[in-house]
Amino acid sequence: MITGRFSLASAIFKKSEIETLFEKLDLINENNSGLLFFNLNDEPIAWSLGTDIFDTSFRLIMYIVGKNILSLEDGEIIGQLSDNRVLDINGKVLYTLIQV
Repeated sequence: MITGRFSLASAIFKKSEIETLFEKLDLINENNSGLLFFNLNDEPIAWSLGTDIFDTSFRLIMYIVGKNILSLEDGEIIGQLSDNRVLDINGKVLYTLIQV
């Protein structure tokens, strides 16, 4: 599964970032769930492990409850999962997603 994503990852990340990403993807795959979050410029900004969402430095920043994405700081709803996107409360796309 990870090998098939190498082309996508190599187009987005530097070599060292790809190695780190693959280590994280291995961890996600061991837990059988995960999402990669991209901003509107198609830059990777976060990834999930179960219901926890981490930034690219592996810091916990958000979490998932049902279809809602909540801020770790104040528990406020940031957005809602919708297919391969996260939408804000007005329906505007905040992030695009790839399931791994």
